[in-house]
Order: sequence, then C-alpha cells, then structure tokens
Amino acid sequence: MFASIILLTRQAGPYLERLLPMLFSQVAPEPYEVIAVDSGSTDGTIEQFRRWPVRLQQIPPREFGFGRTKNQAAALARGRALVFLSQDALPVGPRWLATLVGNLEAPNVAGSYGRQLPWPHTAPPQWYFLETTYPPRRLVRRGSSVASDGVAFSNANAAIRRDVWERFPFDESLLMSEDQDWARRVCAAGYEIAYDPAAAVYHAHRYSLLGIFKRSFDSGATLRHILRDASGPISSRGLAYLWGELVYLVKRGEGHWIPYTLLFELSRLAGYLAGTQEHRLPLALKRRLSWHGHLW
Repeated sequence: MFASIILLTRQAGPYLERLLPMLFSQVAPEPYEVIAVDSGSTDGTIEQFRRWPVRLQQIPPREFGFGRTKNQAAALARGRALVFLSQDALPVGPRWLATLVGNLEAPNVAGSYGRQLPWPHTAPPQWYFLETTYPPRRLVRRGSSVASDGVAFSNANAAIRRDVWERFPFDESLLMSEDQDWARRVCAAGYEIAYDPAAAVYHAHRYSLLGIFKRSFDSGATLRHILRDASGPISSRGLAYLWGELVYLVKRGEGHWIPYTLLFELSRLAGYLAGTQEHRLPLALKRRLSWHGHLW
C-alpha cells in the first residue's frame, strides 16, 4: 500500500466535514488508507468517521500520549509511508499526498514535511511565524542543520518511511515535540529530512496570551530533554525574530498590531523559559502552567 494517513483526534467534528472529503479525493499512484485514533470525542466525530472508510480505533483519554499514540497508530498502518496530519489541518489540493510522500523516494530521505499556510482570518503575528518557519523554497535538512533549526519539522503535516520508524519509533517519554526529537535522531543516524512547500496545508492556531504561555511552557519543558541548551534558540535568535516580526508588521501597514505582538512574544518567552525550569517546580504547578496539564 502506498501510504497510511494517520489522524489523532479529539472533538474533531468542526474540521472533519471539510477534511475527510479532501483526504478521500487525493490523486495517488496506489491505494492508500486513512487511520484515526480517537481519544474520547463526544461531538459527533465518531459518527462522521463512520460515514467514510476510515480505520477507526478508540482509546480512553487517559491513554493518550503524543509519542505513544502515534506509535500505536503506526503499528496499525499498512502503508510504506506513514503520513501524519493534524485534525485541524486541511490539504490545499488533491495532490498533497502524492507530493508529500514522493519525497521519500530518494534513498536517504527518512521523512518529509510540507508547508503550513495561515487561514485568511489568522492574526498577522501568526502569519509571520508561518512564513518564516515554512518558507516557499524546498530544503533538505541533514545533520547540523537539523540541530540548529530542526524545530520546523512538524507532524502536523509530515510523512515518514515505515521502515525508518521501525528503527526509530517516537519517544513516548516526551510530553510533546516527539516529531522534532525524531528528526534529530534520524539525521544523527545519517538520514535526511526533506521540506517540500508544494505539499501544503492550511493550519494555524489562535492562541490567547495565556494560551501561548502554556503552549510555550510545554515546548520549553520538552526541549530541555532534547537539546543540551534549551535556552540557546531563545538567546541566539529570539531578538532577531522579534525585530523581523515588527518590521514585517510595519511593511504590511499593520503597525497597530505591535503592542499586542510585544505582549504575545513576551508571553511566549516567559512560558518557554519557565518550561526549561520545570524540573524545579511542583507537579501541581506544572499542571496549571501547561497546555497539556493532563499529560503530566
């Protein structure tokens, strides 16, 4: 089988009405399958899946973990390529799957990931984040480049070779960022990761100031276990990123977003740095500061 598209879902009902028709209309060279692992949806998600030929597995919410559940879904898959897609992402067109998986035909490419585009209603700071993180040019990442900017690899829109996953399953001990950890490990083993902007999806979050703090807390807590110096990316690139973001807003004629952007980035930084110190915090406080508090 060509590929297995894997969805991890919870309360995905609002997204599936557009997502499932797009997934089952992909133009692919061989048959493919769609697998969903749902962790306790009560909003009609299950009923929507049953209208389509989806291989569905349901698990209790307490059993969910990003690395663990992705490994569980991958073990069920029959495709040569394991394609991971966020429940709130939408492929841009019918050749998304073939384009994404086609990158794996190169013998040394272990995984590929595609561009993430903002929705029309996405706030300008998120536009800047997506445009800088997922640029319009194709890239191949290897060794040291993944070590410096591997945060871009994202299972929100990615494909990996099944045979490589069997050698390098996702780390189930990590709270999140299991995709970034996977990319670093396979590149350290000599593989490459391809970024292909033609395999694009619409995918953007709308975080509040508290939401971005909590999301960044989890990121800092996880990257502390992946990177030797989890504060390095902040100290080396944070100010340059902020300056570029402010210039971007001015050039777009959206300077009125600057005060909010400064608060947003301050919340992001504070959350990230707090996360890098999670080992000093009591469990109850970590759960309150975390976006995924139930996973601690």
